[in-house]
Amino acid sequence: MNYSTLFPEMLKQVPRLRKEDVCYHYQHNNDNNHTKIYIPSGKRLILWFLTFQGKPYSVLLEFDDRKEVITQCFFQYLSFKVELTSGCGTLIWCTKLDNQFCLNKIIYWMGKKYPHPRCFSHMDDLKYMLENYIHSLHYGSFFTLRLPIMGRGSNIIFEATSLPYDVYAILGATNHQIRLQEYMATFRVQEVDVQKDIYDLICLHKDRNPCVHGHAFVNDLKTSVFLKQLFRPRQKNYENIEFSDDEEERPETNTPKTFLLCCVYLPRQKAWKPYKKSHRSLDFVSKIKFMENKKYESIL
Repeated sequence: MNYSTLFPEMLKQVPRLRKEDVCYHYQHNNDNNHTKIYIPSGKRLILWFLTFQGKPYSVLLEFDDRKEVITQCFFQYLSFKVELTSGCGTLIWCTKLDNQFCLNKIIYWMGKKYPHPRCFSHMDDLKYMLENYIHSLHYGSFFTLRLPIMGRGSNIIFEATSLPYDVYAILGATNHQIRLQEYMATFRVQEVDVQKDIYDLICLHKDRNPCVHGHAFVNDLKTSVFLKQLFRPRQKNYENIEFSDDEEERPETNTPKTFLLCCVYLPRQKAWKPYKKSHRSLDFVSKIKFMENKKYESIL
């Protein structure tokens, strides 16, 4: 099969895609549903079920939402019912998570533009699709499809940092969106006592000299393991970490290790939780104190 000629012909069938197709827009109607949807962070992809030259295909499109163009196209092997390929097919905004695709929003449904704006309408119909139109296969080159994690907790920023994937945004029933990035700052995290999960948070004073801004908030196994794997990389798995708790760790040098990390501010705990590696420059203490002194909603 000559993909170099197949894909250009196939892409002629793609309906016009716009940047608003890979995000949600706020709806002003009131809703008492307190459930939140945790949209994962990652490259914007579009899963497309279509018929081409009489055969059904599942194709993954990489979409540049700024230029509103498709940058790459490749086959994604899935087992599905051919009804999904009706008309111009079914197109879904998704995010790749290891060997899974998280389905975030329906763009076209069986050849027609999806009419419902609310995020929970999308989740209901995506769940119906997974149960009735997708055949789950857990071997070989087949990826599995899933929905974002949803929850009704009262401390949503805290919960977002504890999920098994990085969160891009938290959606409410009216499509009100909280971006986790708005609660992040970059610190240089320095080891104090790795076994006891004690780390200093270092930022910049106004004179650009480093200053310590308290300790990192390490409250769960996910964060503890993440930091131990950075500061003690020879510990490869949970078992090694568990057994090593009774052992005396000897640092390789007398100089404490440091890493540049994004930390998330938890308003209810009034603490900074290490979240992921950062490629940004160290933040100033003025920005950090501004974030700490803001008034936050009670659900955060």
